[in-house]
Amino acid sequence: MLSAALATLGATALHHVYGGILYATPWRVHGAAIAVLVALVLIAVARIYARARRPTYAGIALAVLVLAMPVLSTGLFEGLYNHLVKNVLFFAGAPSDVMTSMFPPPTYELPNDALFEITGIAQIIPAAFAGLASVRFLAALRGRTAACDRRLCKSKLALRCLVSLDGEPIEVPDPARLVHLQFRRFAGCPVCNLHLR
Repeated sequence: MLSAALATLGATALHHVYGGILYATPWRVHGAAIAVLVALVLIAVARIYARARRPTYAGIALAVLVLAMPVLSTGLFEGLYNHLVKNVLFFAGAPSDVMTSMFPPPTYELPNDALFEITGIAQIIPAAFAGLASVRFLAALRGRTAACDRRLCKSKLALRCLVSLDGEPIEVPDPARLVHLQFRRFAGCPVCNLHLR
């Protein structure tokens, strides 16, 4: 989720810098500055999530930020509307008054540079991956929260809910089975090796 979101923000930063240079509109570079700022915020929230003892709130914040900025703002608005819809209408021969009302100058440029339009449309791809990953991540968090909020035992080990690489919740200790947790140095230690066997 985070890597797809950062890829989306990187694509929009490059796209806006290129557009600012191409059209001599330095104000377009604001998109790159905002993308870098959002990327830094996402990285900070992801670190908080990774280090949190009960990471549910940080995880929700991370997913909501990814959905709000890289997915909705960049992928859907910037990539889909600003570029894909604009190009489809332009090349389909939409009347100029429709194009001007939907994409008013000087904020928008009608398609006149292939690289600018391709990089604009390309933002949709990583944003789609980020959106899908965010929805899956939120579903895993929701399932994990339901499972982890049950305080079934009064063991000395606090209930921990972790998320696997596949987004599946892993509970330690497991509420359905007896867990025998051991801390070992490494399998090469003769005592540890014996116990592992």
